Amino acid sequence: MRVHFITLALLPLVFAVINPASAETLTAVSVVYVNANASGKNNGSSWENAYIDLQDALSADNTPAPAQIWVAAGIYKPVDPAVFGSPTITEREQSFNLRSGIVLYGGFLGDESELNQRDWESNLTVLSGDIANSSVVDPSGVVRTTNGLGGGNSYSVVTGSGAAANAVLDGFIITGGWAESATSCGVAGTSRHGAGLYNVAGSPTVLNAVLIGNKAGCFGGAVYNGPSSQPTFENVQVISNAASGGGGVYSESGLEMMRVRISNNVASGGGGGIFIGSGTMTLSNAVITGNLASSSGGISNGSNSSTLTNVVIASNRATSTSTSITSGGISSATDAQILNSIIWGNQRGTVVGSASSSFTGSPIVRYSLIQGRNPEGDGNFDCSEPCPGPQFLELLDPGLAPSLAGNFRLDSGSPAIDAGSNNFVDAEIDLDGFPRIQNGIVDLGPYESEGPLFHDRFEE
Repeated sequence: MRVHFITLALLPLVFAVINPASAETLTAVSVVYVNANASGKNNGSSWENAYIDLQDALSADNTPAPAQIWVAAGIYKPVDPAVFGSPTITEREQSFNLRSGIVLYGGFLGDESELNQRDWESNLTVLSGDIANSSVVDPSGVVRTTNGLGGGNSYSVVTGSGAAANAVLDGFIITGGWAESATSCGVAGTSRHGAGLYNVAGSPTVLNAVLIGNKAGCFGGAVYNGPSSQPTFENVQVISNAASGGGGVYSESGLEMMRVRISNNVASGGGGGIFIGSGTMTLSNAVITGNLASSSGGISNGSNSSTLTNVVIASNRATSTSTSITSGGISSATDAQILNSIIWGNQRGTVVGSASSSFTGSPIVRYSLIQGRNPEGDGNFDCSEPCPGPQFLELLDPGLAPSLAGNFRLDSGSPAIDAGSNNFVDAEIDLDGFPRIQNGIVDLGPYESEGPLFHDRFEE
C-alpha cells in the first residue's frame, strides 16, 4: 500500500546565481539542480548542467538564499570518498549544513519541471555518512542496521545548527552516520552526538524523511537536538538507530514531531525511542514501538511541559528494573500530558503490561487507554484490572524488541475507535495521511480506523 504524505510547496523565488568556477550567470532563477549522474557544465543551472556534488549547491557562494535545491535520486556524501583512503577526523567532521532560506527537495528522477512531479518514495535520495565505503548497504545505499556500520563514517550526516525554520530538508533518507566519541559522554569537545542530524541553536524543518542506520557513541543515534533549538519533524521515520541515550532522538530543547514513526531503536542507557532531557516536546500522531533500552524503552521524558496527543507507545522493552522510574513504555515527569493515546504491551524487566511497564511518574492523562492503569482524568479507560485492550491488528511481543514488526492500527471492534476527544486534535490527517476525524469522534492513537492499511519499504 502507498503512504500518503504532506508536501511543502513554495512560491517561485527569483534570484541570479553566480558560479565562481565558471564565472557565468545562471539562467535558472528559482531552482538549483543536483544530480550525481549529470554530465553537462555542472553549474546547477538545469538538470543537464546539474551539480554532481550536493555540497557545491549548498555553498553560499553558489546558491544565495532564498533558493530551492532540487536533488535527483542517488547517493550523496558530505565528502567525496574518491579523494582519500582512510578518512581523517577533519573529513569525518564534514556534514551537509542546512541554511536559512534554503529548501532542499529530494525525490526527483532528473527531468521534472514542476515540484509536484517528484516522487520521493520511489526516487530514493540518500544522504550517506558511509564516506569510507566500509558499511554494509542495500542496493540504494541505505545502511539498514547499525551492525552494518563500518569504520571511518561521518560523525553527523546533516547539521541544522544555526538554521531557521525556513531551512527545510524534504524527501531524503539520512543514513550511515557514526558519531564515535573519544571519551565518556559529556566531556566537552570530545563527546559526539546526533549521527544522523546534529542540531544546536537551530530550528530547521524536516519533512518526508527517513533516518535509518545511524549510531552515536553518546546521545541521539538519529537526532541530537541541543540547547536553544526548536526543530520541526513531520512525516518522518526514525528507525533502526542506536546510541547511549536516546537511541532514536535525544533532545535538550524545544521539539515538535508530527506524524512520525520511531521504531527499532536501541539505547544502552535510557530512552530507546526518545530521550527528553529538558525543553518542551510536542508529539502527535505518532507510533513509538519496538524500541529497546536499559531504562525507558519507549520514551524517557524529563520535561514537565511535554504533550503527547494521539500517540501509541507499544511493544517497547526496558531490560532494567534497578530504579523506580524505569518503564518499558514511558517514564514521565509530573505535569506532562498524555491525550487520546494508547500505551500497551510494553515490558519492564521480565514483566509485560504492568502499571510500571506502561508508565512511571505522574503525567496528566485524558481520554487514553493504558494497560495496568486507571488514571484520573476525563475519558480514560479503567485497565487496572484486565480489560479488552486496544485490539491492534498485530501486537508485537516486546520480548522481540528491537523490531520493526507489528501493525498498530485498530481492528474494527476496538474500543479505542471513536473514544477520544476532538478538543485535543488540531491535525487534519492521521499518520497514514487520511482524514483525522471520521464518524464524528477521533479514534485513540495515530490512525483513524477507516483508513487503508499502511506499508513501507523498511518494514520487516
